[in-house]
Amino acid sequence: MVNRVSLEPLQQALSKDVTILVPNNRLRDALIDSYTATQTKAVFSSPSIISIDVWIRSTWEELACQGLSPFTDWFPVSSSEEFFLWISILENERSKIPLLQPEETARSVSHSYQLMRQCKLDELHVNTLLSYRMLPDIAAFLNWKKQFETLCQEKKLASLADCLVLINSYFRTCENSPLNGGFSLFGFASPPPIYAELFDHLSRYHEVERIEPGLSLI
Repeated sequence: MVNRVSLEPLQQALSKDVTILVPNNRLRDALIDSYTATQTKAVFSSPSIISIDVWIRSTWEELACQGLSPFTDWFPVSSSEEFFLWISILENERSKIPLLQPEETARSVSHSYQLMRQCKLDELHVNTLLSYRMLPDIAAFLNWKKQFETLCQEKKLASLADCLVLINSYFRTCENSPLNGGFSLFGFASPPPIYAELFDHLSRYHEVERIEPGLSLI
């Protein structure tokens, strides 16, 4: 038997012209596979199901094409480009902090930075974060984080998490949404704070439906 995501909760959303946002590409692929299995025609239109990270990048490009700031002022970097930035920072620090596996450390630091931004730790719990600065690992991370942010500021580069921070900042003050259509949120039972903020902003301008997934055994 194979666990396949049930499309039953999405039937209404699939019948409407809405964008269905899901947490990751794995769930998106599972939904597309389930949808494909229900089709009787050889050729059919794929439903508008997109993972949140892909949506963030495509939305950034859409807003930049409309000439809106800050999207025209900053350049969103890919995951591989962001990894290269972290590697360059760690390599420059090797005389102070020798690392046996700088590439693995860069991956861990990059992931930690993304989680920190998603959970808004540097906004909501900055004093708590700084209180652990006496720990060598935390001190090293905060130092690398500062260098990364300074480098991105100088070069006008934005990581995926920082792209969402800027998107939220834009929606926080804009009068009208430059986006079209409604949204269905599938599988976001407990989204990180940065995503929860995005969904709240979208709800101000668009019809936003929250749907809980179900599983069926096939």
